[in-house]
Amino acid sequence: MLSKGSQKAGDNSNQVYIENQTVGITESRATEIARIQAEIAIREKFTAEAEVKASSRIQHADRKIIAKLTALELLDIFGEPSFLSAFQKAQISAAQSDRETDYDVLANLLVERAVSNANVAKAAVVRAIEVVDLVDDEALAGLTALWFVGTTTANASTPEVALETLEASYASILSGSLPVGTWWIDHLSALNLVRVDRTLRFKSYIDLFLKDRPAWACVGLTSDEVVEHSDRLKSLIGMGVDPSIFISHPYNEERFVFVFNSKSDAVEAIRGYFEGVGKSLDGVDWPAVGEFFEFLDKVDDSCVENLKNYIRENYPNVARVMAWWGSFGQYADTTHIGAALAFTNAKRFDDLKGLSSLEDMLISYGMG
Repeated sequence: MLSKGSQKAGDNSNQVYIENQTVGITESRATEIARIQAEIAIREKFTAEAEVKASSRIQHADRKIIAKLTALELLDIFGEPSFLSAFQKAQISAAQSDRETDYDVLANLLVERAVSNANVAKAAVVRAIEVVDLVDDEALAGLTALWFVGTTTANASTPEVALETLEASYASILSGSLPVGTWWIDHLSALNLVRVDRTLRFKSYIDLFLKDRPAWACVGLTSDEVVEHSDRLKSLIGMGVDPSIFISHPYNEERFVFVFNSKSDAVEAIRGYFEGVGKSLDGVDWPAVGEFFEFLDKVDDSCVENLKNYIRENYPNVARVMAWWGSFGQYADTTHIGAALAFTNAKRFDDLKGLSSLEDMLISYGMG
């Protein structure tokens, strides 16, 4: 997964501290602010008959939210008016739901609101807060899977390591049942959590898995071709080729492949080696080198079938998600709001360490 730093709470995360002559907000003060906000929300949004139930649900959600913000040393955000507006929206959503999971998601959403600076992230989080109580449980699982499978990939040097990583991630984040049919997509679309395009179709799961790594399932080389390619590459770059640059094909036991994941990966690796040893890049026909590695980007159908069988036999969670992904009859993509909700729901099961932050992901949407 893409790397990022993780934020850890200190041992005394709820202590009073002095900074720029101002006193930080304590946990007890945050609880008092939450109580005041809740009174306003209940008075403005609910009747007397609904007050007791609304108050009980809000108090329960508030305890989770404040505990999480305290642990992450984010309580000073209660001094920001725009955060209080988002916080009160979360209280209203909590009042309208009796699902424990909704309170956990709301707590995660408010953490993202607290740490986000970009308006694109703030807006997505606030809109997600407003619909948490309306999303069907199974549809939420589908939304989370749609976002996670479609936007993340294991950062690994071999397919086995990648599959092991995905197996573990799916086992924790996507362990429950996933929705079938299209009802859940229509449901999410009505809430502006996904965008449907009936003119498009999803890329296959294997296409996503091999993205940037087509050489894992390329046609490969025979033993005779290994010798020929070694000699050819030597003449192109003007230096000998280490035999370890060739490995057994992971999905065709009769063939071999280069250790590179793709044509671009191969060219970049050779350039990097040249620079590392101080060898001049001049005099090498780099377009010819790229052409030499073209076959790495050509996926072989028989290898793909072997890959699928390998997944089915060894990685049950990946196989389950692969089958589910292949069942879609229409294309849908998560909106910013849907991504925010999926991201924070996934955080109920996994810390998502290694992924970009929600804010960075939303900023990069549509840029790549």
